[in-house]
Parts: sequence; structure tokens; C-alpha cells
Amino acid sequence: MKRVVPFIPLIALALIVVIAAALLLRGGGPAATITAGEAGRPAPTYALARLGGGELMRNEDMRGRTHIINMLPFTYFTPFPSEATKAGLKLNYLFLDIASGMCQTFTASQLPPELDGSVCFTHWNNMRWDTNGTVAQDTPFEAQCRKEFEELYTKNPIGKGFPPLTKTNPGVSYPGIKDGTGKQIDMDQSYYECGLMAIVKAGIEGAGPNLTKKTYQDAIFKQKEFEAPGLAGGKGTIEANKPWLTSSVQQIVVTTNPNGFTGAPDAKGLYGPGRCPSPLSCFRIVPNTVVPLTYRLS
Repeated sequence: MKRVVPFIPLIALALIVVIAAALLLRGGGPAATITAGEAGRPAPTYALARLGGGELMRNEDMRGRTHIINMLPFTYFTPFPSEATKAGLKLNYLFLDIASGMCQTFTASQLPPELDGSVCFTHWNNMRWDTNGTVAQDTPFEAQCRKEFEELYTKNPIGKGFPPLTKTNPGVSYPGIKDGTGKQIDMDQSYYECGLMAIVKAGIEGAGPNLTKKTYQDAIFKQKEFEAPGLAGGKGTIEANKPWLTSSVQQIVVTTNPNGFTGAPDAKGLYGPGRCPSPLSCFRIVPNTVVPLTYRLS
């Protein structure tokens, strides 16, 4: 009996599998599925609430629509375009950057070719390259951030298992990558901590010797305007009813690289050629699309 005890869970699992198989296959043939209506069921129905109120939106209301507006994180959304194309759907896509990491440089590197040319409205500006093949010039503040970033990470690895940087490459996502020839293309993440710490520094210095949460906040709110490296427009504001820095949005475009890792970079260092700063997909900025856009807490 003692020898049987360890196998009781396996025996129970085997019984469950046998019973499930019997139930699925009863009737003398393969179990019906809903694929292509094989089960004889009507197509699934749904209803969506309209943003402006009114009657619910149902299946028939979607007929003839050719665009998909995506507001989901890329980890949830990226399988859809490929599957939609397999199903014969030819759709255009538009991203509204309201989800975590939705339209950053790393996100673009994970997007499928079906999204090539899709536009994203975003507050980020860490892509640096635009659709004309021009790279954005650093502001004096951004240049200082880049200098300090390179000074730190050319001497120290960015993480365990990664080599020290040689030189940042504008628009290349974390953690960098090697192209098809084995050339290392170092990442460009030089703005974030630098921009944040400039605000922290202003709060501490403005509070003076009487450093409290309130005096720290008041000092930041008093200065109000800050450099916003890596964000659309390059500047932002922080106020009591607006505790975030970003104050503008811009358009960027998903750009895929059909050559992948097989081609070499062009004279500008772009792969594709003329498309992305690494062999992976990227976002490119649509020139002259920065507009002020934010909201405040009531």
C-alpha cells in the first residue's frame, strides 16, 4: 500500500483525462468546435459603450470600418495585426499612447511588420530620428545628460552580463544590440534619470535648510517650468494640480526593417536602408507635429 500512495495523484489525473476524453468524443465523432461555425452556432455578438453615450455599438455598426485604434500595452496588442492579416483583414492602426511603455523605442523593436506606417500620438521623444532621415540635435541640457551618461556607463556595465558602452546611438533602445556583422550598437537612454534628478535637485535646493515634503513641493511648484529631455517639445511644467512633467504630444510612425539583420547600415548609420538606427523596427518622428496637450486635476 505504501508503494501506491506516491502515485495516487497521477492515477487521479489519468482518470480525469479519460473522463474528459469520453465526454468530448461522445456521439461517435469528433467534438464540434466554433471554428468557422462548425458547431452550427451564430457568430459571437458583442456590444460596446460609446464614449459619447447613446445606444451601444454592436457588430453591424463595425461593418466597413478600416482603422483600429489601439490603447493597450504592446504586450497585449502585438499578436492581433498578424492574426488579422492571416484572416484576410486589411486594417490601418492608430496608437494613443496611454498605456505603459506603449510608444517607446523598445516597444517598436517588438512590433510586427503589419504595423509598418502606423501612427502613434505620444509625449515621448526618445526616438530622435524623423521620417526625413534627420536626427534631432540635443539641446544643451540633453547634451550634458548624454555626456554624464556616457562617462558613467563607459566605465561601468549597464547591468550584469552587458559590456560597458562605447558611445550612445540616438534612438537605439535598451539594452543595445549587435547587427548581422557582430557590430555592437549601444543604446541611448541618457535622458530619464538626468531629467528627473534636475527636478529633485531644484526641490531640495529651493526648500533650503527647512526641508520637508511641503517645502520641497512648494519649491518645485514655484519654479514650475523644467527641461524635459526625451519628451515632446523638450520642456514641461509641474504644478500643484499637474504633478507630471510632460506637456506636449507629437506624432511618431512605426517603421519596420524588411532587411532585418542581413543588411549593413547606410552612410548615416541607418538600417533598412535609411529607416532605423538598428536592425530592429523603430519609431520615427513626424516633423512639425508637436502640439501642447495636457490636463489638470480639478
